[in-house]
Amino acid sequence: MFEIILDYFSLNNISQPTWEDYLEAFFQYFFLFTSAIFLGLLVWTIVLFVRERKKDPTSQRYLPRLLGFIFALLLSVIGLTLSLQWYYWFIS
Repeated sequence: MFEIILDYFSLNNISQPTWEDYLEAFFQYFFLFTSAIFLGLLVWTIVLFVRERKKDPTSQRYLPRLLGFIFALLLSVIGLTLSLQWYYWFIS
């Protein structure tokens, strides 16, 4: 299987991937995966925030969830930015 892939690259005059290509792909997928996790946390904190406000509108327990929401939003934006800009910042 590996030889078939190498033959494909050599027949079509395509350069074989280097370790930098693998590193770039790894970090792009890593940052996309972590940002997806933090976006999931973001949605979950919104759901918990809305549930808490519906149960008891005068409750003060929403502040930690609001801080968690802001933290998850910040981390997801950082993760998405790193996944989209990885090549331009570190490889080029």
